[in-house]
Amino acid sequence: GMAYRTLRELEVEGLMSSQWVADDGAPRRAYRLTQAGRQALDEWISVMRERGRLVDAFIDQADHLPPPRGG
Repeated sequence: GMAYRTLRELEVEGLMSSQWVADDGAPRRAYRLTQAGRQALDEWISVMRERGRLVDAFIDQADHLPPPRGG
């Protein structure tokens, strides 16, 4: 249910389009990214790559911290 609600919201925002398809089975909705949806996805991917780079840099620095003193 939640996935279809999200797909509908994306469609309302113009990021997805859908149509009914009736191949050999029961009719179903087929969803596709619109041009705006593809652009939004590309932007999101860019943001996620940068976040991944920042996480990797943080982990690299944490791996090189000196051990705690005392204990």
